[in-house]
Parts: sequence; C-alpha cells; structure tokens
Amino acid sequence: MEIKKVFPADLYYTVSVAELNLEQYLKIYHFSGTESFPALPDERGTLLAWCVAGKLICKISGERCEISPDYILLASSTDIDTVEPLTKTKFEGTIIYVSESIFVNRQRLYFRKLRSAEIDELTTLIQLIDTEINKVREVRVRVVESLLRALIISIQNPVQASGNKDTGVPAILRNFARLISRYHHSPAYFYAEKTGSKYPETE
Repeated sequence: MEIKKVFPADLYYTVSVAELNLEQYLKIYHFSGTESFPALPDERGTLLAWCVAGKLICKISGERCEISPDYILLASSTDIDTVEPLTKTKFEGTIIYVSESIFVNRQRLYFRKLRSAEIDELTTLIQLIDTEINKVREVRVRVVESLLRALIISIQNPVQASGNKDTGVPAILRNFARLISRYHHSPAYFYAEKTGSKYPETE
C-alpha cells in the first residue's frame, strides 16, 4: 500500500485536562500471540501498533496493510476497517489506543521499520507510560501526556534515533524522564531544548 507521511510531530495538539480518566481514554495492550484484537472505544483516537513477532494484517481506509516484526504503525482508529484475527497471524507486540480527549491526531497514517537502536528507546517509553498509569497522583495525566508526545516524536524523527549507538537506555531518555517529573506542564519544545534535541519545525 502507499504510505503517506505528514510531519511534524507537533500536529498532535494536546487537549487533555488534569482530571482526565486515563483508564477510559488510554488503552495499552501487550500481545503474546494468543489474544484477540481488543474492542476499541467508539471515540475517535490514534492507534499505535508495534509488531515484535508474527504479523498484524488489517485494512486501513479500504487498503490492505501488513505490519511485520520491527515495524510500527500510527493511524486514526476510525480509519481501520478490519483486522485479521491475531491468533491466526500470531501477532506479538504492543497496541496503544489514545483518545482525542488526550490529543488530536492531525496525521492520518504513518508506517515504517524501526532501527535496532530505536527498540530500547521505544521499550523504555512504553514501560514509563505503563508505570505512570498505575500511579495514583494528581499529575499523572500530564506526565503520561508528555511521555506519549515523546513517543510520537521519537517515532516520527528516525534521524535522531539512528545516531544513537548506545546499547543501554539512552541518556536523553533518562534526562527526559527526570524533566517531566519536575516540569510536567511544559510543552514538547521545552523538553527538546532541555535535552539538546532539535524540535521539528512546521512547513
């Protein structure tokens, strides 16, 4: 299928509020090859699918899309027409649904293969999101929102990720985690400046 890419990552416009119910508007599923595709909420949102093993085969806006190991997909949840049974395709990996109550996805479709250096970054960010969701504290929505934004930026900005040859957790992620814990109300460009990253410019 033809994959259309829209940049930059700041097309994701944040609309969340501190008292937002994360459990209702953010769903994270980890698959081991034996589960079924989840029933997603009716509300429009963004779907992120990361394949580790097997395949994710679906139709997006009427076109067949096949996600194989180490590929990642970002799409509007309402554009996904059908998904072949995951037990049939032996899909292993992670699927994340983010409601528009958290941020509005202005990008319809994004699809690419992850570089080996990006795997650790993606794993770390998802683990941080999982951890923050389980915390009972007033600022967790803002922290999760910032982590989700960092996840989207890292996926859409492969040039920066490809230059990281550290096999451990990158220093930029460790610094980022500390920053969002302290400055959880700040926009994405604030973290980019603090960590020395280049924030994408609008065209």
